[in-house]
Amino acid sequence: LPQACTTVVLPPRAACVVHYDACHYERWLDKFTEFARTDHSHRAKNFTQFNRESIVACTQMLEAREAAASLAPAMQGFVGHYTLDDAEELARRVWATWRQEPPGLPQ
Repeated sequence: LPQACTTVVLPPRAACVVHYDACHYERWLDKFTEFARTDHSHRAKNFTQFNRESIVACTQMLEAREAAASLAPAMQGFVGHYTLDDAEELARRVWATWRQEPPGLPQ
């Protein structure tokens, strides 16, 4: 089988696109953290509930990381009323609620 990102030229009658809707957690986190960092208000009306929940979870993760970085070392685990671990747990719950990682994805 071809490796990821390999181009294989096929005639139209034989072409098949394989798309995995469920990316692994780290890829999801990278993608929606980037969305959380940038303004997508012009596209927001086209976002699915999954997209919106993912952006909110990753925004909370970014805020928790930024707040923790500004705290004294002894307090870095706590941000407001939740910890960095809580933000991570929320992000994983959002991802897992909508997506299950397909077996065999490269890490």
